[in-house]
Amino acid sequence: MAAEKLTRGRFVQIIIMLTLLVTVFIWRTVTFTEPQILECNLKPNCAFSVKNERFNAQKLEDRVVIQKPSNNWTIKPQNSALKIIENESSWEVYPEPDSEFEISFSDLEQTNLAGVKFRI
Repeated sequence: MAAEKLTRGRFVQIIIMLTLLVTVFIWRTVTFTEPQILECNLKPNCAFSVKNERFNAQKLEDRVVIQKPSNNWTIKPQNSALKIIENESSWEVYPEPDSEFEISFSDLEQTNLAGVKFRI
């Protein structure tokens, strides 16, 4: 196979594939956005915005309640031991007492839009 002559069809195929790969690489590089990292100091409330939607977080006795602006959002804890209960209009997060925790927010269109570090 290595001794075969490079035909015009094979050469065109190689050029098309290289052009496609370079185009995809440039497109992904140009459209890449770094996820936001926000800080929320719960004393006892805080508010933050992600993609022009406002989230409110409130520290209650043993949990943190985060109000949803709409049902288009999902959250994912950075620590898998964090307990999260999703309600119709909010999430209830049960962190370790007096500790920090981080949650990633994402909408239906993008993944991992923003990370929020909560400080109690």
